[in-house]
Amino acid sequence: MCKFKFKSLMYSILLVVFLFSCSLISACSFLEPNTEPSNLDDPKTSTLISGYDFSVILNNNCFDCTSVIFDYGKNYTSEIANSTISIGVDEDGLGYFEDGISLFYCDKTAFILSQVEILANQDCSEMFSYFENIETIEFNNFNTEETTKMSYMFEQCKSLESLDLSCFKTGKVEWMMGMFKDCSNLIDLNVEGFNTANVKDMYCMFFGCTKLASLNLGNFNTSKVIDTGNMFRFCSSLTSLDVSNFDTSNVETMEYMFADCLRLTSLDLSNFNTAKVEWINDMFSGCVNLEYIDLSSFNTENVDYMENMFKNCVKLTELDLSGFSTKVGVYMDDLFNGCAELKTIYVSSKWNQLNISSGENMFYGCISLEGDLNYNYLCTDKTYASYLGGYLTLKI
Repeated sequence: MCKFKFKSLMYSILLVVFLFSCSLISACSFLEPNTEPSNLDDPKTSTLISGYDFSVILNNNCFDCTSVIFDYGKNYTSEIANSTISIGVDEDGLGYFEDGISLFYCDKTAFILSQVEILANQDCSEMFSYFENIETIEFNNFNTEETTKMSYMFEQCKSLESLDLSCFKTGKVEWMMGMFKDCSNLIDLNVEGFNTANVKDMYCMFFGCTKLASLNLGNFNTSKVIDTGNMFRFCSSLTSLDVSNFDTSNVETMEYMFADCLRLTSLDLSNFNTAKVEWINDMFSGCVNLEYIDLSSFNTENVDYMENMFKNCVKLTELDLSGFSTKVGVYMDDLFNGCAELKTIYVSSKWNQLNISSGENMFYGCISLEGDLNYNYLCTDKTYASYLGGYLTLKI
């Protein structure tokens, strides 16, 4: 009897030990790391389609929109519900409800929304080009850190009055040509945060921004820029422009760079390195209020085209071109044409009138000019582009 009780006790103890062990195993299994696939690899961003493709979709579906907003969808739930369209505009074609990007449209406002961060396409060229009705663009969710092309991005946005691009990350951008071309009502433009260290082309960048009265380019790094032609042309409301930080050592084209800046009164270009420049034709043409230009650093030994450079700069009284040399075959037609108040043009021995290929009407209308000869309205071609028997003055 005692033996039986002892065995029963032993079995009970073993059962308790077994059950306790099972509970420990279960607990340890619960504490083990989850080996199932997690959401850590899910995309945190969604990439927008190219600028041109975006503009086509926007034009086809929201051609009359006056506002564009890039943002997170959680801020616009009612607009999503009331939208007349829902079009996926991300590269993967997922759309808003699958962590992509969609275009919604409500009350003349285009909403580009996502549940994740919107990554701008590498090519944002022509994104809003020729959308003349757009009055405001908000980039509340728009990451440009991978973008390399912004050419003609806002071209002909004629109803835009203000544009804040302080959120733009432009460290990889190489192309900015025509970026704000013909934004003729733009008054306030914030590009102070632009990193332009890799930009190669700024051709026509601010062309036709006729109401832009001020422009802060103090942070611009132009060391890789090759083309600044037409960059500020028709910026007719600018009264001053500080480009003292510009590194132009790689620039080859400066044609029409400041042309028709009607209100500019002075320009200090004493820091400009023009050793590689080939085109400076029409650079200041039509600057009718320009009274002073510092060109003391200019090196023109590689310049082929100099026509109309100072044409109709009617308020200039003196020009110091003592750094200018004349490359064989250089074109100088209408170089000083219409400079009615210009009295003195200083040159150095580097100036060789015989190297000028063409110089028709070079001094036409320069009625105040005094050099080795007094001005004669019948004598206005390259023949008189000399400090010996001409209208120029040798600087000693």
